[in-house]
Amino acid sequence: MTVTKVMNESFLHYIWQMQYFRKEELCTKEGEVVQVLHPGTLNTHAGPDFHASRIRIGGMEWSGSVEIHVRSSEWIDHHHDEDQAYENVILHVVWRMDKIILRRDQTIVPTVELCDRIDDRLTKRYRQLVTSSFQIPCRGTLRDVPDVYKISALDRALVERLERKSDEILGYFEATGRSWEETAYWVLSRNFGFKVNNEPFLQLAKSVPLRYLKRHGSSILQVESMLFGAAGFLEGTGNVEYFRDLQTEYMVLASKYRLQSPMKRSQWKFLRMRPANFPTLRIAQLAAVLRSRNQLFSSMLESTDLRLLKKFFSCEPSPYWRAHYHFGSHASSEIHVLGPDSIHNLAINAVIPLWAAYSLLHHDDALMERAMEVLKSIPREENNIIRSCENAGINLSNSHDTQAAIELFNNFCAKKRCLNCSIGAFLIRPIRETVNSNPG
Repeated sequence: MTVTKVMNESFLHYIWQMQYFRKEELCTKEGEVVQVLHPGTLNTHAGPDFHASRIRIGGMEWSGSVEIHVRSSEWIDHHHDEDQAYENVILHVVWRMDKIILRRDQTIVPTVELCDRIDDRLTKRYRQLVTSSFQIPCRGTLRDVPDVYKISALDRALVERLERKSDEILGYFEATGRSWEETAYWVLSRNFGFKVNNEPFLQLAKSVPLRYLKRHGSSILQVESMLFGAAGFLEGTGNVEYFRDLQTEYMVLASKYRLQSPMKRSQWKFLRMRPANFPTLRIAQLAAVLRSRNQLFSSMLESTDLRLLKKFFSCEPSPYWRAHYHFGSHASSEIHVLGPDSIHNLAINAVIPLWAAYSLLHHDDALMERAMEVLKSIPREENNIIRSCENAGINLSNSHDTQAAIELFNNFCAKKRCLNCSIGAFLIRPIRETVNSNPG
């Protein structure tokens, strides 16, 4: 595979931003001497690729935008010749020039060609990464990367992960009329689905507003009746008094609050699932938490460490659910509160993202720092992604590290975003030759 076939704008953006090209006798294709005073700031929105660049061309200093393409003709292909925003481009940086580009006033856009100015070893290392068949593109060389670059990559990945989850939560916040209580209820409920039933749990929370559950917080039967009824688990007949009591309560409360039609049982997944994760038991455990925490979000904020978070989630389910996983299915041993692994999962995926969203909205750096510290106090997770990262040469000690590794794998490695990763930046850098002299 030739270099040209894997050359892309992202790599050229990186080369320009880092100035990783030979600048001696740098000239435009028209022969004017070029000096880069400042490459500019990468633009992630519409418009030219770099803003606020400062370039001296032929003895005159210019301030404006720089546009980057693999081939100069892409200027026409991308219709920049029809876009007023590109009239401010002071320099066109390309891998190869295959066409002279003119502005609207027919003046030539100064163009610099880089194909003979980038070290072949640099493009080779880039090509090896982007064409790698490994799930982790740098797997073969990762053990040679200093730890500081790995730590930096993990830190950036974790920040991106929390920001992405925060954006989703802030979307919930707007959808609930900017209510942190209702938002916390949605997020907590969704994560009681433990991935497999996330979406049905979120739909359940949206169909039974938290304020209705709070009004009946003195009765666990009424709280459970609204949740189980709306979830569609109270359809049909049952020969257990508890089931019939739930049905009776639900009929009254559904009419009183005009609750929407129940969900379909088929929406809930039980197949190949451990009984402890059955959605029926999880609904009962959720009901116990909601009933015990009158101020849900405030209680989450006040649970400042892992010990307090465990206390927050340590709520006994009602008597029936201490002996059953499902209606009519008796458990072989007594069921109590959520187990440690489940609490860690809820802390990682519900509480800490809620803290992060709140801290970003209110610029509360102390809360974000607390989120990071609590993540460090939670034991590391175990899954195939984490094992792959460790086998490649990344040490992961706790959930702070494993959450970062999951993000690094999914949104950097899998997408070949090596240029946005400090590990990739270390690997794709000029190698400066050194001469060792041994005076005799």
